[in-house]
Amino acid sequence: MIIFSRTLKERFVTVGVLLSLGALAALSIRLIYLGGWDSIFSLVGILISVAILKGIKFGYTASRFIFGALAIIMVGGTLSPFTYGDALLAAHGDTLLAKSSFLHQVFEAMAVAALSVFLFYSLGEHSKLRGVTRS
Repeated sequence: MIIFSRTLKERFVTVGVLLSLGALAALSIRLIYLGGWDSIFSLVGILISVAILKGIKFGYTASRFIFGALAIIMVGGTLSPFTYGDALLAAHGDTLLAKSSFLHQVFEAMAVAALSVFLFYSLGEHSKLRGVTRS
């Protein structure tokens, strides 16, 4: 069973898992759209989604790795000292536009990181609710 709705926590966990399945599906569709060798990697997202739906531990582990790495990369990449310089170059020397562009990048990265952490937590709790073993 993939949907749990007895308590509020179980509902949040179920919503997180459904969002993560949607994110993996969107990533797979985007990779198929790019074509070429990228379409091969779209199968990975589809297989991970199927593994989660079937209750296989590998699916939960792989998707938690993807969302955990995404959170770390988004925060680390945005807080890098080179990001502001890139925003300044993109703004063609206009410092006011560069500051607003940099703040936009930081807020966007923090939102994506917060969502990734929520999905990471939801997948872990959902595997506990389903009783997935370490097999």
